[in-house]
Amino acid sequence: MTMPRPILAGVATFLLSAAVAAAVIVGIEQQRVQFAHVAAANLAGNYAHTLQQTIERSISSTYALAALVRQGNGTIPEFELIASQLLPYYAGTTLQLAPGGVVRKIVPLTGNEGAIGHDLLADPRRNKEALLAIQSGEITLAGPFTLKQGGIGAVARLPVYLVGKGGRKVFWGFVNAMFRFPDILKPARLDRLRSDGYAYELWRRSPDTGNKLIIAASSGGAPENPVDQIIRVPNGQWLLSIAPATGWGGSTRRLIYGVLGMLFSIMSGAIAGFWAKTLENEKSLEEKVLLRTGELEKEIVVRRNAEQELERHKEGLELQIAERTSQLQELFQEEQAILETLPLGLFILNNRIISRCNPALEAMFGVPPGSLTGSSTRRLFENEELFEQFGRVVYAQVSRQGSFAGEIPYVRQNGEKFWALVHGRGATPEHAIFAIADITGQKRKQEELEETLSRIKTLEGFISICMYCKKIRNEQQLWEKLESYLSKHTDARFSHGICPECCEAQMRHYDNEV
Repeated sequence: MTMPRPILAGVATFLLSAAVAAAVIVGIEQQRVQFAHVAAANLAGNYAHTLQQTIERSISSTYALAALVRQGNGTIPEFELIASQLLPYYAGTTLQLAPGGVVRKIVPLTGNEGAIGHDLLADPRRNKEALLAIQSGEITLAGPFTLKQGGIGAVARLPVYLVGKGGRKVFWGFVNAMFRFPDILKPARLDRLRSDGYAYELWRRSPDTGNKLIIAASSGGAPENPVDQIIRVPNGQWLLSIAPATGWGGSTRRLIYGVLGMLFSIMSGAIAGFWAKTLENEKSLEEKVLLRTGELEKEIVVRRNAEQELERHKEGLELQIAERTSQLQELFQEEQAILETLPLGLFILNNRIISRCNPALEAMFGVPPGSLTGSSTRRLFENEELFEQFGRVVYAQVSRQGSFAGEIPYVRQNGEKFWALVHGRGATPEHAIFAIADITGQKRKQEELEETLSRIKTLEGFISICMYCKKIRNEQQLWEKLESYLSKHTDARFSHGICPECCEAQMRHYDNEV
């Protein structure tokens, strides 16, 4: 039985439309998944870069300590003091000295007492990276593992060699930088990945077993088919793996596309059948099918062009991001230079503790560089009473207005008192930034001016003055010249001249006489 032409045309068009729609949907979905992979890779790259900078910054402290060990021929005088001053620049890091491979000194010691006396070379669970460091002469990074003092962390070990007899290198021991998890990861803000809809894992391969060691991970299980970004660390690498928490598929989106494609195919088949039934002319029907097919091909071309344009836009966006990153780095360097050279004293407070200040503030108070960092602002005041009094004033104004402006008396390290004009701003009184300027000279000039003004004589009450000659009747009821009277009662001195009106009047008088 032969199928009627309208039905045959409708079925054929339906199948063709379904095929085209399926191809378009598959292409769109593939492009979307590809774009999602690229976006995830870029995002993971940004986080990996931040992590690598954080780790490199933390382990860089070992090179400074190693130089001090070599300079001191195996000792660092006042190690605790030097390490304490270094720690603010290496947040979340613990510094250790291990002469002969045995941990002897730790800063900060509180909470790390359990690591004192730990023999790194004799511990079979920890000596692999230590021995590798001695053999290679390079820094190694061990971990993550359970620390002797409790918690999970990693340790960077830098071998230190001294020059022995005959110029031979003699192994002295290790300079260690230990950091805990997750404290060392806080600057990277990995938790933002979860809020952005991504699951993540930060991991490495165990050098002993080759097993996967998870350093940090989001809740909800491992990411599915993740993109990986490598983080280069000494003697190995870490990997940051991320993927959308709901997967790459997007089943709801595919369902919507499928329904739309089916509707489109059904509509196309119905239209083709209607055309075939209406026109019954095979040639006309073929022309219309070809026309419709051409339209679909144009749509595909337009979509491909749009995809190419999207790809070009993505490349341009990546370039803009790179340029903007460079601009931000330059801006940060400029701001740092301004902070270092600004003549005003600047400092940041956290609960009345100076967390950061510029050289101008240290010079203003006459203290050595770096000695104000970590100190209470109590040392800037003459006594406890002034410290508490102005603390209440500043806290109250910042709480109400978000800023403070006023004059505050301070004292330098040598005991000299001075006045300063203080401007501050902060979201809360506990965390604010302040700028101060020494106004002692201005205050002194103001006091001198007030003293001068207090000595100025004043004239009060009614004064009788002649309406013709302008003489003034004094206290003895005698008529006295205006200049003489004012000289006696004020500090004014007179010089004589002639105003333009009087000059003109006198000239007319002389002209009339002539």
